[in-house]
Amino acid sequence: MRALRLTATTCLAFAALALVATGCGEEASEDPGVLTLGWRVSPLGCEASGVKNVELRLDGLDDQPGLTQTWSCNAGRAIIDGLLPGRYAFTLTGRDDAGRATFASPRTQLAVQPGRVTTYNDARLTARPGQVNVTWRFDNGHLCASNGIDHVFVGVYDADAYVMQETLLPCADGTGTLEGLPSGSFFVEVLGLAPDMTSLFRGIQEIQLERGDEASLDVTLQACAGACQP
Repeated sequence: MRALRLTATTCLAFAALALVATGCGEEASEDPGVLTLGWRVSPLGCEASGVKNVELRLDGLDDQPGLTQTWSCNAGRAIIDGLLPGRYAFTLTGRDDAGRATFASPRTQLAVQPGRVTTYNDARLTARPGQVNVTWRFDNGHLCASNGIDHVFVGVYDADAYVMQETLLPCADGTGTLEGLPSGSFFVEVLGLAPDMTSLFRGIQEIQLERGDEASLDVTLQACAGACQP
């Protein structure tokens, strides 16, 4: 029985030494991965679309650090190495000579594997829509309530009077944003509405938008003689 106990003790000692020698119980480190990413600017390509550089924003979704890098649009492909394995989301932004963000790709998720190359060949950049931040005020200097106005109706129309965007906003907000607008020349109309939705005040301005513009417009509302008409 004594010999048996010595053998068991010896086995336990060897097992403990083996755990220390092999690092068992510690989390094994993983080799970094590589991402190769290709893009195209639809439908005309980099030069015809006025895109000089492509900016990558890569966000780690599993607590990995993110990064932002820029390449010439004509390169068409980028290689990012040394990435910690895990899930990522990326967005590509196309910038013109002035650095304005005029094209963009959808936000896309992918997984980087340890010690392997992850390839995404066809990230497509399309024109970014513009937006208009509209503020309004009254030419008589009074506030909304004093003028009997509850809401304002804000509309954006193209040169042929087609509706681009329309929205109803509380007058007291003093500002509103209309998004998703293409490039071009537009009319922005703001109507001040009474509680019964009768238009009592009106203002209109013209604005020119380029791809990706974030424009601001200050519209002065003037009292209408009867129902507001052009």
